[in-house]
Amino acid sequence: MSKIIAVDFDGTCVTHEYPKIGTDVPHAVEVLKKLNEAGVKIIVWTMRCGEHLDVHAREWFEMRGIEVWAYNSNPEQASWTQSPKCYAQAYIDDAAVGCPLIYPANGRRPYVDWTKIDMLLKETGFLENA
Repeated sequence: MSKIIAVDFDGTCVTHEYPKIGTDVPHAVEVLKKLNEAGVKIIVWTMRCGEHLDVHAREWFEMRGIEVWAYNSNPEQASWTQSPKCYAQAYIDDAAVGCPLIYPANGRRPYVDWTKIDMLLKETGFLENA
């Protein structure tokens, strides 16, 4: 069975600048590429829609060479549920309770600490031998 992770975009992969694309969150690209190399399917699970998703966010992943399996849905789950909740074994989101965050000194909104996420992914077996 494939491992699947749903990843938020704003505040998780990039800093909060919506509707613009923020700056890359440190180590996000590196860890997302490790997930690709490990065969983990990535679902981008975001509030972005329309042009803000179809053009801007998709382009961000493509320009960084990160393979995304799906956007805002799990393509396999329609055969066993009609729930709109996207099925994944793990969710990385700056709004999730317990997600490690970095709080910028400039008082801006916090964003995901991908160095700690990398360690958690190794501990939980998503990034074995990485």
